[in-house]
Amino acid sequence: MFVGQGGDEFLVLRPKTELKGGLLLAEKLRAALKNLRVSIGKGRFWNSSMSIGMASPDKSMYSTEDLLKISDEKI
Repeated sequence: MFVGQGGDEFLVLRPKTELKGGLLLAEKLRAALKNLRVSIGKGRFWNSSMSIGMASPDKSMYSTEDLLKISDEKI
């Protein structure tokens, strides 16, 4: 599931996905964005990149905010 977080941040929530599966998905998303070329007119193209933070809940996390904070710190 993709969720807009505000500005240029988006969340990808993958229930029942371990970190290894998350890493595979993150790499696919990164490669897809790297290869995306969007024409902005007059022969110019928009290119972008991304940074990815990832976290998996554990017993020390009590809320969604905890999970988001940890994923932000792991970039």
